[in-house]
Amino acid sequence: MSHATGPIRRRWWLPLAGSFAVYLTPLVGPHAVPLLGEAIRHALTRHDPSVTAAWTAADVGAALLFQLLFGLVLLWIVRGHPARWLALVALVPAGAVAIDYTYLVALPSYFLIEADRTPERQDLVERCAVPGAMLIQLRTPASLPAQAFDAAWAQRSDGRYVLVRARGCDALDPRVPVATVQPGGRVDFMLAPIFAVRGATVFERSEVPSGRRSWWRLSGDGERFDVLPVPDGQQAGPILSDQGGRVAWLEPVPGEPPIAYRVHIRSLAAAPADAIVDLGALPRQSWVLDEYDEAAGIVTLWGDGRPTSVDLTGRAVLEPAAVPQIRPQVTTFQGTADAWLAWDAYRDAGPYWLAWRTPTGAGRSRVPLGRAVTSAALDPSGRFIAVSTTTSLSIGGLQDTVYVMRTDDGSEVFRRYLPTYTRSAVAFFEGGSFAYSDLQGTHVLELPR
Repeated sequence: MSHATGPIRRRWWLPLAGSFAVYLTPLVGPHAVPLLGEAIRHALTRHDPSVTAAWTAADVGAALLFQLLFGLVLLWIVRGHPARWLALVALVPAGAVAIDYTYLVALPSYFLIEADRTPERQDLVERCAVPGAMLIQLRTPASLPAQAFDAAWAQRSDGRYVLVRARGCDALDPRVPVATVQPGGRVDFMLAPIFAVRGATVFERSEVPSGRRSWWRLSGDGERFDVLPVPDGQQAGPILSDQGGRVAWLEPVPGEPPIAYRVHIRSLAAAPADAIVDLGALPRQSWVLDEYDEAAGIVTLWGDGRPTSVDLTGRAVLEPAAVPQIRPQVTTFQGTADAWLAWDAYRDAGPYWLAWRTPTGAGRSRVPLGRAVTSAALDPSGRFIAVSTTTSLSIGGLQDTVYVMRTDDGSEVFRRYLPTYTRSAVAFFEGGSFAYSDLQGTHVLELPR
């Protein structure tokens, strides 16, 4: 009896014990190579806001299924001819590929990507296109919609920056110097726009050999390109006043802790004059200088997820409440007290959201899972908002999207899908036109009246 039951027991215990080998499968990701067993333990013991209970259950269920399948394969092998062991040569790599695909692509795609079946709408009439010029993301004052810009910065394939103008449907090339490359590939300096108001743009110049930075002002007509009188060693670039006649920057308060700042304002007139705005009355935290309204004497800073405005004495004159359920940053908020648009800068888990309030209406809009907001803009009239999205994941091959919505009811008047990673910028111009970029260039369209 013992001779008969020994082989039978081995036929069951060997496949059962061997089936646990699936948990030694490496999951070859872009940043780490954990074993399947380690990944399952991590899912069961650590809280990750992006991983739901259903996803964890699916991870465990798939692991048990792979273990069962491998156990059955081993059982088939041990119960047959010894030559069946050669089947593992093909089955083990195939199984490893199937496990990797399941845990790195299939399950994340199912739980992190939401289908977007909204049909395209191209009802807007295209006024013109500027080929080979892609709109760029550029910091502007929060009150950009109220300023009603008539041009937007774009970059050509050769690296040169141009201004796309809606009125003339052309591109103004101001001929600012771009990065120079010497023989042997040595780059002397790099130049890029970092901040724009209606009448001028700030460029940052970085000298590659020394690392020294300087800031330059380009006039609105592209005729003058002058260095700004900003001290060396600034950690953040300066901004121009809304009227373009003054430059302002944040600087640490001498003798105070590193988190204590003040605003330094300098006139660009022939007889320069300085002003210092003490921020001692504000909470000690990291601030970002957002806007200086020279006519009103109001400086707006961004901190703790909201803008705060102070007068030239440092007294807070406006501190709007945080936008509910939105996590904006200085680059993801546009507007004034009367009309604004805000959108999530980053989320650890869940969908991205936008919110707006204008005289014509208020609302919120949810971006389908798996996508983040690349660019958004508020129409100067307050009637429309434009949104560009791109995938927030390295899987799925999701198309980028550009769409325009009415602010009164959230209905769409334009939608177009673009290739993955197009990362289109969007912009509105005075006079009722809208622009976006694709891989061919920038398109300017007429808005409904």
